[in-house]
Amino acid sequence: MLDKDSIKPVIESLIFSAENAISFERIAGVLEGEDKAVVRAALNELIEDYRTRGGGFFIEEVANGYQFRTNPEFAPFLRRFFKIGLQKISKAAMETLAVVAYRQPVTRGDIEAVRGVDSGGVLATLMEKRFIKIVGRKEAPGRPVVYGTTKEFLETFELKDLSCLPSLKDLKKMEEEYAREEGQGTEEDGAEGPVRAEGGPEGAEGEKHQGSGPDRDGEAPEGEEAGVAGLEEGAEALDSDGEGGGWEEAEEDIASRGAAAGEAPEDNSGGGDNLAEEGRGDDNRGPGEGEREGNN
Repeated sequence: MLDKDSIKPVIESLIFSAENAISFERIAGVLEGEDKAVVRAALNELIEDYRTRGGGFFIEEVANGYQFRTNPEFAPFLRRFFKIGLQKISKAAMETLAVVAYRQPVTRGDIEAVRGVDSGGVLATLMEKRFIKIVGRKEAPGRPVVYGTTKEFLETFELKDLSCLPSLKDLKKMEEEYAREEGQGTEEDGAEGPVRAEGGPEGAEGEKHQGSGPDRDGEAPEGEEAGVAGLEEGAEALDSDGEGGGWEEAEEDIASRGAAAGEAPEDNSGGGDNLAEEGRGDDNRGPGEGEREGNN
């Protein structure tokens, strides 16, 4: 039986020699007869040794196994050494790859139903890059082939297994963070922006009359006077019984002014009582309908 310190160099040599990521089961199989708990402890300690060392490469768990990988910090030097540029994938290829990754095993018809376009050429490109492969045939008329991802896909995207794929919630969060970094903002930011720009709830009124000539702070001194005048004219237009269609005419007059009115004046002589009786100027409810029409 080997101790942990004796097992570590054996594991190191196995990972270094393996063409692809080597699984723990394979390592334990080579070290047949050794306690698996001791092998696991030796492996974890070896991984930590490379991490704390801070060198040019380390051991990482990817594609259901372990593999030596270079430090991303030195990627520019490696590209210069191998004389290669950044490897980019087209948007169409990424869309197709995402469908395969999240819905595998999946047929070409299933992919095209999601994307809405022909995907034959993109599938061929992804197979050439060894990101996807044919994993079987579907038990359906014509027995179409079905596609799935490969170990190279997991290695390229540094995924331990398919369960490490980000959820849709995580993807949305990453998209929002990316939009903020690019200075684009999100839909929610755009919806809340006008209110925050006006300094809280009071900014809601500023948002209403933006576009009708207010200044950048959402203030419209002239509009306020026009709105008050409109309310007074509406009160005068009402007959003594509070009927007769005068209110509709006043509303049209207020709307034509396009003003964002402030609060109705306390002294609403010549029609204030009628406004209250009609339920249009109840102080408990804030500005009456005439004023809201003025805001619009």
